[in-house]
Amino acid sequence: MEQTIELPAFRRSAELAPNSIDPETRSVEVIWSTGARVRRATLFGEPHDEELSMAPEHVRLERLNAGAPFLKVHEAHDLDAVIGSVVPGSARIENGQGIARIRLSERDAVGDIWRDIEAGHIRAVSIGYQVHRFEISKPEGQRELWRAVDWTPFEISAVPV
Repeated sequence: MEQTIELPAFRRSAELAPNSIDPETRSVEVIWSTGARVRRATLFGEPHDEELSMAPEHVRLERLNAGAPFLKVHEAHDLDAVIGSVVPGSARIENGQGIARIRLSERDAVGDIWRDIEAGHIRAVSIGYQVHRFEISKPEGQRELWRAVDWTPFEISAVPV
């Protein structure tokens, strides 16, 4: 039986690729997901494990490839929190990893963040995403596994951890 449940947007951690920094364009590649399994609490039952399928046919990259925002710590309600954007057309899946090139804003207020990225002090990123479809299974003696098989990453954020 198929069931539809409305869920909020989710977030997931990933990392910058520091050897890809380009000071001329103020850009850096990020690994925005590996699909790694994480434990999720739920509002309606027992905690479960969540896994993002990184099969190219399961990930909708259109929003990232249209220049999705690069935010400061998932702040979605303040224009000053937009510190850059995904370089259009750069988001892709390679070897089971989501990768994209981020270009940081040239605004003065973003300068300190850019310098910290260049120096290697800011290395963590996180994605905001929406799941359109999960496949749910219950392996013997384990927690339920919710595997996202149709999902959309819609923002990437610089985060402290």
